[in-house]
Amino acid sequence: MCLYPNKDSNVIEGDFRELPTNSSFECDIIETECNREGYNETEHYLHMQIYENETSESQTSSLPNVHMIMIDSTSTFMVKRSLPRTLRFLKNSLGAVQMDFLNKVGDNSRPNGFPLLFGKSVEK
Repeated sequence: MCLYPNKDSNVIEGDFRELPTNSSFECDIIETECNREGYNETEHYLHMQIYENETSESQTSSLPNVHMIMIDSTSTFMVKRSLPRTLRFLKNSLGAVQMDFLNKVGDNSRPNGFPLLFGKSVEK
């Protein structure tokens, strides 16, 4: 079955399919369930892939060409100490800009990104 992201910490489950199958899984996360006859145990596995939707050239040519990499689980000082080669590569090879002095306002990247992009926090 496919697992589709739903907000930050939930998933929506698709329908289970019998394997092997000739159809492809059109999702990034696939859960499989394995049962053996004569055994009472069921094993579950998660498989990861990158599923690429086919888009026409006209759709992609008008999209913005900006990528944001947020490392918000640690301080700026610790990133500079722990990942100096990564920062150097991002800045020198990709033209990245480091934004210092941003404060944590949420538990993960999405709520921390809203104040950066919009100047306001999302309230529940």
